[in-house]
Amino acid sequence: MVELIVLACLIAKPSHCETFNIPFQALNVSQCLWQSQAQAAEWSASHPEWLIRKLNCSLPPA
Repeated sequence: MVELIVLACLIAKPSHCETFNIPFQALNVSQCLWQSQAQAAEWSASHPEWLIRKLNCSLPPA
C-alpha cells in the first residue's frame, strides 16, 4: 500500500496548514502519482474547509 500525502491549509486561516497521510490502494508510487488528482478531488470534496496546496505519494514507514 502507498500513502497519498496531502498538504492542505484551512480556507478560513490560510496560515494554518497540516499534512494528511491517506492510505491509497495503488501498487506503487508511480501509480499513486498517476491517480492522485482524482483521489485528492474526492478528499477535497469531503473536507471543504481545507484547500490542498501540495500532493505527493510515498511508501508508509516500515
